Amino acid sequence: MERNHDLDKTEGIKKLREIVGHSSVCMMSTDLANIPANVRPMDAQEIDDQGNFWFFSSITSTNYKDIEKDNRVQLIFKNEGKQEYASVYGLATFSIDKKRIDELWSSFNNAWYDGKDDPNLILIKLDPKEAYYWDRNNNKLVSLFKMVSAAVTGKNAEDVIEKGAIKTE
Repeated sequence: MERNHDLDKTEGIKKLREIVGHSSVCMMSTDLANIPANVRPMDAQEIDDQGNFWFFSSITSTNYKDIEKDNRVQLIFKNEGKQEYASVYGLATFSIDKKRIDELWSSFNNAWYDGKDDPNLILIKLDPKEAYYWDRNNNKLVSLFKMVSAAVTGKNAEDVIEKGAIKTE
């Protein structure tokens, strides 16, 4: 498989939004230190301008409990129509910001929660640290976020590739 590491963070966010725009449902893996990790489908509410992913969840959920212990999370997205696949690894935090909940809320979420005032409702914010996608039509693995510290360390992105992933810190 040809590997291309050619998208900067802005282009990477744009590409992730394109893939997620076709299907916002992903598989979220938590408890990454254990095998098997806990995996469940989640619906990304938004990818903000900084590239953060936002999800609704509950303080009674397994993913909340897992993230509370270890905030490392892996997301896997699939755009079936274009044969594109995205993998995003990052660090999760929680928010109960009512204004942000209001901005992201839709009536669809009533199927899972007792309204936006549900006392157990929280937001999970995932800050991506590594992200890449596979474009099967062009047989490419493309990095979505290049090594940010390369300029500081004097190493280029190729020097810091570990098992096909490019570290962002």
